Amino acid sequence: MATKIKKNQLISNFRVIECLPESNGGMAYIVKAQNIKNSDIVALKISKSSEFNDFNINALKAEVRILQILSHPGIVRIYPIQSDIGKKVYMERAVELKGSPWFFIMEYLEGGSVGDLIKKNKTLSEEETGAILYRVIDTLEYIHNSGYAHNDIKASNILFRHALGNNQPIEPVLIDFGITSRKDRVQTDAGSLFYMAPEQLQEMREQRPPEIKIDYSKVDVYAIGVLLYRMLAGKLPLSGKSETGITTAILTKMPSSPQSLNPKISNHMNDLIMACLAKQPEARPTDKQIRFALRQYADYTLSPERSRN
Repeated sequence: MATKIKKNQLISNFRVIECLPESNGGMAYIVKAQNIKNSDIVALKISKSSEFNDFNINALKAEVRILQILSHPGIVRIYPIQSDIGKKVYMERAVELKGSPWFFIMEYLEGGSVGDLIKKNKTLSEEETGAILYRVIDTLEYIHNSGYAHNDIKASNILFRHALGNNQPIEPVLIDFGITSRKDRVQTDAGSLFYMAPEQLQEMREQRPPEIKIDYSKVDVYAIGVLLYRMLAGKLPLSGKSETGITTAILTKMPSSPQSLNPKISNHMNDLIMACLAKQPEARPTDKQIRFALRQYADYTLSPERSRN
């Protein structure tokens, strides 16, 4: 798509309010929009390509399919597009835009992302982190028990349904299901490099026997470990100056203990993070074990003062 989406642009029955930060990079634009018929506020996800067999379009189609299958409070909701033929349609072309790209409608999540929270505070308390991730792991357990894996868990893909604090419940919501797959089948070059598990990178480098299948629920667990580390220690567990350097670090190095970077981290949480980051997937905890380890934070509520912008 050559042209930018402008404020007040009409797309089907929706008037664009703003283009959201999640649109930077990636395969699609995400815009906040208002339904001109009933004033509802929603989010539109619009492909950056209009070729139907393009990777971007295939990811958009896959996301629409997955969001119709999976239903959980911690998963972004998809809405049908009003159809003249009375049939529920979840994806159609935005004929008002150049190239008529495909789009679908999701709920608008107004509370910002975990990435925003990290950027604002650098590190979060153990209670805050535990309360957020306790709910995220509950969502992941549902996804995994349904036979799927998210494959792109990261700070910018966890948004909050409502602004934090002000007596609102903490409601983290997973977005971006474009590369979600069955647990034993995935496009291995997709996802975010810093959050990739060693076995993914081995398969990408053809260093893993093809007959040994990857359990991508364990890949999601590794990403949870990266996220816990980043939220509590203020940095990613492993990094490098180039893509090759990052890949090599993930394959060959163990990260420093997060407790060495933030002494306020408890032994309990430190051990959980390091277990999630184990090189061998079978050594990582299950969803149930992580949820049990985080249960003590389940009732924690962010104060208005802590969450205020």
